[in-house]
Amino acid sequence: MRVNAETILRVVEPALYSPRGRRISVVLLVLMTALMAVQALRLEPDASFGKTVPTDHPYMQVFEQYRGDVGGANAVLVALLQDDPDDGEIYNERFLASLKLATSEVEFTRGIDRTELSSIFTRNVRFLEVVENGGFRSEDVIPASYAPSPEMFALIREHVGKAGVIGRLVSNDQRGALVYADVLERDPETDAGTDLVHVAENLEDKVRGQLTSPDKYVLRLTRDYAHLVAGSVVAERYGDPGWRRWLRSYDVHDRDEVGGKRVIEVPGRLLTVERVDNPAYHPGLSVHIIGFAKVVGDVSAATQQVMLFFVLTLLGTFVALWVYLRDLHLAWLPMLCSIVAVIWELGLLRTAGFGIDPFAIMVPFLVLAISTSHGVQYVNFWADEIVRGGDPFEASRQTFRRLFIPGSIALITNVAGFLTIALVPIGVIREMSINACLGMVAVIVTNKLMMPIWLSTLRVHGVDGFRARRARLALAGEALWQRMAVVTTRPVAAGLLTLAAVVLAASWHLQGGRIIGDAQTGVPELRPDSVYNVDSRAIARNFSIATDVFTVIAEADPWSCIEYEALEQIDRFAWHLRNTEGVTSSRALPDVARKVYSGFWEGHIKQRVLPRNRDSLVLATKPVETRTGLLNVDCSAMPVYLYTTDHRASTIHRITDAVQRFNQANAAEYYAAHPRADAAACAERLHLRRTGEVAEEPLACPVHFAMASGNVGVMAATNEVIEDNELRTVLWVYAVIGVLLVLSYRSLAGVAIIGVPLFLVTIFANALMAVAGIGLKVATLPVVTLAVGIGVDYGIYVYDVLRHQLDDAKLDLRDAYIATLRQTGKAVIFTGLCLAGGVFAWLFSGLQFQRDMGLLLVVMFSANMLGAVLLGPAIARFVLRPRDREPM
Repeated sequence: MRVNAETILRVVEPALYSPRGRRISVVLLVLMTALMAVQALRLEPDASFGKTVPTDHPYMQVFEQYRGDVGGANAVLVALLQDDPDDGEIYNERFLASLKLATSEVEFTRGIDRTELSSIFTRNVRFLEVVENGGFRSEDVIPASYAPSPEMFALIREHVGKAGVIGRLVSNDQRGALVYADVLERDPETDAGTDLVHVAENLEDKVRGQLTSPDKYVLRLTRDYAHLVAGSVVAERYGDPGWRRWLRSYDVHDRDEVGGKRVIEVPGRLLTVERVDNPAYHPGLSVHIIGFAKVVGDVSAATQQVMLFFVLTLLGTFVALWVYLRDLHLAWLPMLCSIVAVIWELGLLRTAGFGIDPFAIMVPFLVLAISTSHGVQYVNFWADEIVRGGDPFEASRQTFRRLFIPGSIALITNVAGFLTIALVPIGVIREMSINACLGMVAVIVTNKLMMPIWLSTLRVHGVDGFRARRARLALAGEALWQRMAVVTTRPVAAGLLTLAAVVLAASWHLQGGRIIGDAQTGVPELRPDSVYNVDSRAIARNFSIATDVFTVIAEADPWSCIEYEALEQIDRFAWHLRNTEGVTSSRALPDVARKVYSGFWEGHIKQRVLPRNRDSLVLATKPVETRTGLLNVDCSAMPVYLYTTDHRASTIHRITDAVQRFNQANAAEYYAAHPRADAAACAERLHLRRTGEVAEEPLACPVHFAMASGNVGVMAATNEVIEDNELRTVLWVYAVIGVLLVLSYRSLAGVAIIGVPLFLVTIFANALMAVAGIGLKVATLPVVTLAVGIGVDYGIYVYDVLRHQLDDAKLDLRDAYIATLRQTGKAVIFTGLCLAGGVFAWLFSGLQFQRDMGLLLVVMFSANMLGAVLLGPAIARFVLRPRDREPM
């Protein structure tokens, strides 16, 4: 290592400390920082449903194959509920006017799939009944000739009952109604990804705001702009835009001279706000909105609070650095480098063609933390060189020579470890991996190149006073270092390792209770009392369905919808799953076919069965259109919709297990009843179907129930991918770290001293997740892996100095450990406490997943620090023998 290190230093050092090299480096760093700042300002939010799902999972292949037939999993539900008991049921002029307005606003929200929109006001919601003179009659639930009158309200009430939409589009007590819509994955005009934040903001303002706010805010131009004249109405909002309008622009959609569409962006500073009465205000009405787009919108809306925590972390860290370093200039340097590192990270992210995902807000904090950790080491060593009599330039050179190699090893190890997260085949996690790696590149630039140049030009005012303050600080810690040195004695080291083994065993046992997926009802990214989760509970309480739906595709030969044997299997499947814990109701083609068939018998309850006669089945299924989502064009795919109580991991696991058991039992029963059926040929037929090929001849096969679509089906796939890849990812992280440490230090003892505390902290964090009820999912999976980066930094800095004191200074282990604490150990302890204190504020965030990450990071920052300064030296007592102190 020593030869390689000196070779690297001879190449890099002239670029920072020779006159010509410094000038070139400074110019390049300034220009690149300016470019990265411009790129960072251009960074835009980039949240999409597709990035959160494992596209290669078998469930997702089924999802994509039948997406056009059954819709996507990115649904939005808007529920209107009457809160005043005196208002009665929904069949009154005021409520129906509000529902019609809400349906219209949802329909014309950019990003909504109008073909998948449903409410009792849409033409795709109809009823079917038997008429006296024979035959059937089908009409819209709300006639096209709708005009408010008592007779019309009574007619609509009758139609609602006949359509069977109570519990789905009308609440169970008929005091509320619901609008259901799918969100497009891509904008059909621009082919760009749908802006989910914009969808959420529009629904919040145009639906909830318009119906529940007594005031309307009209934004008018204060002066002429483009071809718009002063006084023109630019926008109407139902919440006071206040000072925020100064920070944004408003789009005005207009046509140019030849009739073409154009959009004019009007700066908010040119607008005045006029407050008027809202004619659509409906007192006593509550609006509830749920769906993935709304989750993304609510998380994005909390970014201002996230920025506040970012600023508080910066200020708290700066104050702590000031107290620790006893010099204002030194305190500023690590903070400035950390801020520049974050700017570089965001700029590199934009340059690489990515946006910022709301669920990746942890990464800039991580970059800030790692940069601060390395910066504190640099300024601490530099200050010690000044105390020993060096001038700033020479002190910077000595600091660079001493810390460039171990610091770079730590950061390269971080990069390699973060890259392993990309093994998880989920888009947002892979982007987070790339984001973190770019952040480490930024830290290398700012802390290994920019920091040494700054330190070489720094002038300490009142050197004697500075040295006196540093001496007092060193003297204050001396007693603590002497006490801590006891961990290098054999009895105490053995006791500490025994305690660590007990903690490891207990954590290993407790981590078995960790949940893969969501651990609680509602959306775990938001607090239980958040508006979204309150809305979710209100919809679940008043309707039989919510956004939580698990869709299973019954796959069979074409025209199986008129074959009794196929429909009977689907019917049994729906009944079996409907009686599975966690499923509230189901909807499938046999349910409708039974009702239609009974209609031929004047609706007699005894005739609500599936007829065995093929011609009767033709009559029973003919009225069912493909737009109902109950069958595709040739009846080869018939979805079964399972509405679940929640999307907790335990609920999903029960449902997927039940589907798999039924598939196996149904196939076994079918092959037993049909000895000539060829199971191998049926499996090949299923493979052909999945690859998009169409079999030419029909084949006697059991109905195959393919998972899965719907949002719960997507979650099931995500949970399985995370469960399958989590252990592999962790093992790869430690394998990569171990290999890099062996290559760097050529010592297995060093791997044990650095790696064992890291492993212990990882298992302890898993146990903490189990005890605290934090589910392992897309938002939390990378936390433990990314936080390992901090632990690697701590361990490498402590071990590198300890090894130097043992090999070069020829000290015994106790004295080498005390010297390590004086030089770098105090900086590690300070950084660990400082960073843990910085993220402690996250525990008070309005975002639940930020609270969860805050808890994990507080524990891991603290535990990694203790592992590096206490457990590592205790391990050294038993693994560092005299013959091991020389490089292998």
